[in-house]
Amino acid sequence: MNGLIRKAGSRIARLFPRRPYPVLAGPLRGARFILGSFAGDGGGASVFFNLSEQEQLSAFAVVLKPGYCVLDIGANVGFYSVLAAKKIAPNGRVFAFEPVRRNADFLRQHISINGADNILVIESACGRESGETVFFSGPNAAMGSLCPVGGSSFRVEVVSIDDFVASRNIQPDVMKIDVEGAEYDVICGAEKTIGQFRPVIFLSTHSAELRRNCLERLSEMKYAYRPLTAGDDPHEFVLIHGEKAKLPTL
Repeated sequence: MNGLIRKAGSRIARLFPRRPYPVLAGPLRGARFILGSFAGDGGGASVFFNLSEQEQLSAFAVVLKPGYCVLDIGANVGFYSVLAAKKIAPNGRVFAFEPVRRNADFLRQHISINGADNILVIESACGRESGETVFFSGPNAAMGSLCPVGGSSFRVEVVSIDDFVASRNIQPDVMKIDVEGAEYDVICGAEKTIGQFRPVIFLSTHSAELRRNCLERLSEMKYAYRPLTAGDDPHEFVLIHGEKAKLPTL
């Protein structure tokens, strides 16, 4: 049923001008995003009907509390950042990492449209070490990666989370990692932060090997995990340190 609604929504979306529209349901209800800013058919029209990443968004919303510090690593155009900004207001902060200029520009527009002044955009990739590297644009705006995934390539600044957290003197409560194949490197570059502050982690993995490596490393750091996608081959997870509260109930 959701698939049919998505197809219908995509067809209808092509008739509408590319301007901000409100999300009609779900945790992001009332937030406004520019139609066409999201990758996919119909400019990501499914977002406006809460048909995109439902389980992940619900779990993310449950975890967030006022005053939290959130790291959105692979922020794209701000889907999760805007939700976080709403939930952690008035005193919380979101640090949104997005190296692709096109996405970062839309992200800044969505911050302005939604009055989400507690989001700071960092136009950098995250990795194992700080420096510079080649970034690949991928087949669409949602699939750029530090890994060779096709498309055009360009150089970007890279920052390790450990370096960033130390330089800002912040204490992250939640980390969302969705970096199209670079997730293990991000975790390796965040080990001090994870060990010290034990943030709740929302992790998207992009191969069976990456899933195994990431979950094994975080399990060694006393994290428990739960899949957020159904089936025998899950790729989205929420992880929480063993000394903290139970995994969120949806």
